[in-house]
Amino acid sequence: MTTNIFLEQLAQRVDGDRKAMSQTLDILRSMIDRKLWKQMEASTELPADMEQIEMLFEKYNIFFRYITLSDGWWSRSTGSILGFMAADDTPVMLTPGFTDYTFVHPKTGELMKASKNAHLLKGEAVIACIPFPEGELTTKGLLRYALNCLNKYDFIYSLAACVGVSLLTMFTPYVCKLLFSDVIPSGDASQIVPIASLLFSAGVGLTMVQVARNLVVIRIKDKVEYTLQTALMSRLLLLPASFAKEFTPGDLSNRLLSLSRVSSRLTASFLSTLLTFLFSVIMFIQFFIYGGPLLFTGIIVIALQLVAMALEYYYTEKVQLNVNDSNSHLIGMIFALFSGIQKIKTCGAEFRVYHQWAKAYAPTEPYSSRQPLASFYMTSASHCLKFLPMIVTMWAAWHYGLSLSDYIAYCAVLGLVCNSILQLQSITKIVARLLPETRLCRPVMAATPETKEAAQVVKSISGKIEIRSLKFRYTNDMPLLFDGLNLTINRGDYVALVGASGCGKSTLMRLMLGLEHPLSGSIFYDQYDLSDINLRSLRRFSIGICMQDGQLVEGTIRDNIIFGNPLLTDEDAWEAARLAALDGDIRQMPLGMDTPISVDGKGVSGGQRQRILIARALVRKPTVLFLDEATSALDNISQHVVIDNLAKLQCTRIVIAHRLSTIQQCNRIIVLKDGRVADEGTFEELQARGHFLDVKK
Repeated sequence: MTTNIFLEQLAQRVDGDRKAMSQTLDILRSMIDRKLWKQMEASTELPADMEQIEMLFEKYNIFFRYITLSDGWWSRSTGSILGFMAADDTPVMLTPGFTDYTFVHPKTGELMKASKNAHLLKGEAVIACIPFPEGELTTKGLLRYALNCLNKYDFIYSLAACVGVSLLTMFTPYVCKLLFSDVIPSGDASQIVPIASLLFSAGVGLTMVQVARNLVVIRIKDKVEYTLQTALMSRLLLLPASFAKEFTPGDLSNRLLSLSRVSSRLTASFLSTLLTFLFSVIMFIQFFIYGGPLLFTGIIVIALQLVAMALEYYYTEKVQLNVNDSNSHLIGMIFALFSGIQKIKTCGAEFRVYHQWAKAYAPTEPYSSRQPLASFYMTSASHCLKFLPMIVTMWAAWHYGLSLSDYIAYCAVLGLVCNSILQLQSITKIVARLLPETRLCRPVMAATPETKEAAQVVKSISGKIEIRSLKFRYTNDMPLLFDGLNLTINRGDYVALVGASGCGKSTLMRLMLGLEHPLSGSIFYDQYDLSDINLRSLRRFSIGICMQDGQLVEGTIRDNIIFGNPLLTDEDAWEAARLAALDGDIRQMPLGMDTPISVDGKGVSGGQRQRILIARALVRKPTVLFLDEATSALDNISQHVVIDNLAKLQCTRIVIAHRLSTIQQCNRIIVLKDGRVADEGTFEELQARGHFLDVKK
């Protein structure tokens, strides 16, 4: 009887957990605000809630971060937030309004304001980055994505501000005509003060509405730029590693910045053009009302301004296109020169480097110097065109015998219309620079993520790896590096890959990590084909990596070991440091785990840097561990401790090393030659057969 009650309670608890997780997934669907082809479903294994959420984000290539809800957080709009109730950790959707956040109480269903009920929420929350659409990015898709970042309040307030500015602006020509047609001819001075007060009030109101409109536009621009920047960075991190090889670091950085500029300028230009167009439409209505006999003359003046705007657009686009093309190589070269400034000074090569820079800079100079002159000519022409409407209108008014009141009202309206065209002209300059920027960042927009949303997320594996009929070459004009390679690594194996330099040891490791793609053949982790799974989830949850060219990040030793994983603790970091023979060194440092490290690893020795990288690979307790020359900078004592600790691990370990002491404890040593497995066995077996003598040399 007691057992049945316990099982019934357990079933109720499991059912409750599933319902809670289902609600969380519904919240996340609305949070990322996008349609998914495949329904989000909670796993029946029911791991910890945050692990389930992480798995969901991994599946759909969504980046997220943990945030702290500090005092007054609801007044700082950062998009939708996944919060948690303080009482029972129930997830709730925090939706931004114009001045406050709201959420629905999970038990009562009541809509509550965050500013008045912040005490009901935990201080930690999750915010997700809305990713770009899967596949190639287009300018149209980029604009659609940017507009989807906005809510209805942004459009309502923008439209209301534009209409308010237009109506108050229309009031001025009407009052001017009334003043000169009725008030002044009547000689009634008592009406002048009320009309002047009315004009003054309209001017103050117009200023206030314009300030409000500018604030709304700035708010929208910041919101879109924030969302685009996070989406751009997430897209960059999702691209395959081979993408970065096509460009120099400086050139790639310039192209990424151009995509950022395109994103922000595209949205700003679209909004400005839309608001200016709406304003111009209203002004044109009044222009046709007051035009009379001067209507045709005004249309000619406006047409001349539009022609000048088109010419400026054409010339600016042409010059900007040449500037971008010529600067792309130069920027990459300058970045490379400053990255190697120590080598340049050590070799005394300053003059030779300066000569190379001058050769690269010379083609860019004509376009760079021509650009400000073009801007000067266009600006001067624009100022000249400002006087053209006045001169033509005065002649036409005299020719047609227009009354003073109609003339003043018409001049006021024509001035407003011409001012709108000048605003469009400034927007045209932005658009003219936008299209060449789009061409510059087209390779970035055309690149697609290495993992599709439909790819299966792999949370855990046993550690078995199987390679079948693998063929690979770096370029089409190079011979095959691997020609039908077959290899099986069993769970828990301690494997060393050895062979002559250039035999493909590091390349094989990169293939097993999914950083390179084979021409044919397959790589399996357990039953999972590497080409069909979510590579990011495999690397994150199951693999530890320490490559020979690994880099430290700017931060503390703790930051470099944990590497931003909020689920890891100080205890995890210290345990990883112990396995890497680093804990003793850290304890001797005054700041311990908080010891700062610069981006280039200054502040620690080469051996300490390498052991930090080993600790980073071990901290998540991976199922498969890859080590590529991971102990080459260690002294004999530290290496002995690290090797002994690695030998005690239960995971699958794959090691590349030239030190024989590093591979002696491996239970399998695989000799690679001519793209195939030439021999394999233990250290003693290979040494006895004589093959290992070549490797020792």
